[in-house]
Amino acid sequence: MNSSKNLALALLADGKSQAEVAAIAGVNQATISRLINGKSSDLSYREGKRLEEALQNSQPPITVLVTPAGAAR
Repeated sequence: MNSSKNLALALLADGKSQAEVAAIAGVNQATISRLINGKSSDLSYREGKRLEEALQNSQPPITVLVTPAGAAR
């Protein structure tokens, strides 16, 4: 399970601004800033789930390449 702080940091690393992360969570930018800086412990369950869904939607799908056994590489 990811903490709201880790989810917010992942969205920031994905190129979103603090204001965009705040809008996704439904909180103000100051709340996200305090969360990231350790001055706030966590967001509510609902706000955290919004961040989690946004992060899942921003990740590209994983592609696995499979070659037949014995095939030349």
